[in-house]
Amino acid sequence: MLNQSFYPGLYESDQLSPQCVINYPSSPVIKGSLWKEECEKNFAFGWQLSQSFYAGAEFYRCMNQKNMAVFMLHQSAEHALKTILRLYMRHVMEIHMIDYLLESAATFSVQLQDIFKPSDLSDQRLLQLLDSAYLDARYSKGFVIQNDELSMLTDKIKCIHDTLLDVWKQIKE
Repeated sequence: MLNQSFYPGLYESDQLSPQCVINYPSSPVIKGSLWKEECEKNFAFGWQLSQSFYAGAEFYRCMNQKNMAVFMLHQSAEHALKTILRLYMRHVMEIHMIDYLLESAATFSVQLQDIFKPSDLSDQRLLQLLDSAYLDARYSKGFVIQNDELSMLTDKIKCIHDTLLDVWKQIKE
């Protein structure tokens, strides 16, 4: 479902010229075998990467290497969100900021808005930790994540994966 809350009144407005509006479909229409094959490859590639990084996070968590675990969670979330965007847009910018990817993907899947709630300070702290993990978890000696934060992030990344599966099921129908 297209999230129109980001663009209230956009589609009802006759003050905008057609050149100003980029209207992405709420669900990409799979036309022909080439388009279907491209979608299947994009999903399979993104799903495999996101699941591999998620498994890596579990491994590092068991080894009590929390910084590497949260970096792996970052990568898992990044690839899952990029897969959602790639399925709808066929192109994704090479960016590593989870907050930006989450906001962009929420345009196409409103479920994503509930994972890190803007009004919840704890959620925003977790999102900030996840975002900073891309560099700081690997290179900053001052980066610290607690076990409970890692556990909550793991659950949130699982929700992103569930959303990716829901998106894929919707596209295939």
